[in-house]
Amino acid sequence: MRGIMLFVALVFLWMPAVAGGRTEALLDSLDRAVARKSVFVAAKSARIDQLKGQPARTLADKYSLSKFLFNEYATFDSDSAWFYANRCAELAGTLRDSVREAEAGLFLALAYTNTGLFDAARNCLEDLSERDVVLPGSLERLRLEVEALYHFHLAEYVGQDASGWQEEYNRRAFESRERLLAMPGNGHPDLLWQRVESAMKVEGGMAAMEREIGEALARPESMQPQSRARLHFSLAAWKRERGDEGWLDEAILAALTDLHAANRDELALQTVALELFERGDVERAYRYIQSTLEDALYYKNRIRFSRLADMQSIINKEYQHVKDLQNRKLWACVWFIGLLLAGMGVVSVGLMRQKRRMAEAQRALSQANVRMNGQLEALERADRELDEANEKLTQTVSLLTEANYVKEEYIARMFTLCAAYINRTEEVRVHIGRNLKAGQAKEALKYVSSDSWATGAWKDFYREFDAIFLRIYPDFVDRFNALLKPEAQILPKKGELLTPELRIYALIRLGIASRPRIAEILHYSLQTVYNYQTRTRSRLKDESLDLEQAVSRFGFAEN
Repeated sequence: MRGIMLFVALVFLWMPAVAGGRTEALLDSLDRAVARKSVFVAAKSARIDQLKGQPARTLADKYSLSKFLFNEYATFDSDSAWFYANRCAELAGTLRDSVREAEAGLFLALAYTNTGLFDAARNCLEDLSERDVVLPGSLERLRLEVEALYHFHLAEYVGQDASGWQEEYNRRAFESRERLLAMPGNGHPDLLWQRVESAMKVEGGMAAMEREIGEALARPESMQPQSRARLHFSLAAWKRERGDEGWLDEAILAALTDLHAANRDELALQTVALELFERGDVERAYRYIQSTLEDALYYKNRIRFSRLADMQSIINKEYQHVKDLQNRKLWACVWFIGLLLAGMGVVSVGLMRQKRRMAEAQRALSQANVRMNGQLEALERADRELDEANEKLTQTVSLLTEANYVKEEYIARMFTLCAAYINRTEEVRVHIGRNLKAGQAKEALKYVSSDSWATGAWKDFYREFDAIFLRIYPDFVDRFNALLKPEAQILPKKGELLTPELRIYALIRLGIASRPRIAEILHYSLQTVYNYQTRTRSRLKDESLDLEQAVSRFGFAEN
């Protein structure tokens, strides 16, 4: 039970930390977006300039282009929006198209509403209601949107006055919105924010829209940037009413969307600035309110500009107060650092004197170290020379041991071999003598002329040589083949110990490197020895290897 309670407590502690981290990350993104606002504005201006360059030959084409440019300027530049709204009205009058005239009248009403010219906006709306024209569905939706926006801005303008006009204007705005949402085709993603604000007034209404909201936010390209910003701002208002701390994240997302779309008629950044001011982040609040004030001044939104000016005055006063406190702290730090530096100066004088004494002692110590290092270097040189002498002596002893071992082995075997050859010679002499005494001269001559005796003797010599050599160097064949390519290794046949090639290099290992001497000992021709050596070198893994030198370094096995 205690473990569960601890887990729940940790979750409650962790959730605010995660939320705070996300909010701070969003604020960092908002800081960068505010700093790059001029880049977004330049991109939108370039896009609009490109649109202006499109050809429009007929009056209908010119009306369509002016309508498109009005929509681009509607939340970007009020002067240009007025210009293109009036341009649409002129073209519609020339075309004698009552529907287009009504549409142009709505454009003018929207432009007047966005800039706070409510009398002019009301005149446009009343003029439209007096016209005997049936509006198509799209224009009826636009009319209801403009009416709702007109009454919302009026409610914002009058504020919470005693006469109750704010409540009345909000009621009229909600009525226009409800009529708009009751029309066919209200499921368009760009109307989602209006459905959200309507659902906020109904108990359980937002729960029914959670899936649709999630899908829309997962596909931001399905909505216009302004509609997406309004959706985030509506969600922020809903979460704020419920006491959800995540409302500020939604307001930041709305402000980010407005900035990236270069929307100057925005409210989200102002809301974020005020909240940060309440939380004590005065520096950010100052930057954000300055940005919104610049946009309101450029867009000529009179109502928002007047309210922002008051807010900016309050924030600026607090900002200056914070700066003054920072300056006072800075001067206090400067005085403290000055006193600290003075104290450090006094300490430095004492340290300098101590340093001079230490330097003298250090010099004496360095001289002693130099002398000691010289002696140590001499000892190290002597030690290295002794090690080199010991290593050479060890190598010499090893070579002498090997030479003695080879000498003993070969002397013993050679005595045995020589005795065997003497006995065999004596047997030949006796055999020939018997043949001669018996008058068998032809038999004696035949016996002497045959090379079977010499061939057998050489085979015995090779066999004895191979046996003696492999007893001294048992791994000679393996080590020799390790130098050759795998597919070109030299292996003795069954019943043999060494091949002719191996026997030649065995003599080289014993120190007999002269080719004539090798030919004489093994009873080979010089050309045969040369051919064997050439063919063996072609089998090497490393063609640059000195084979004779490598073989001469093979060690022997001590028994």
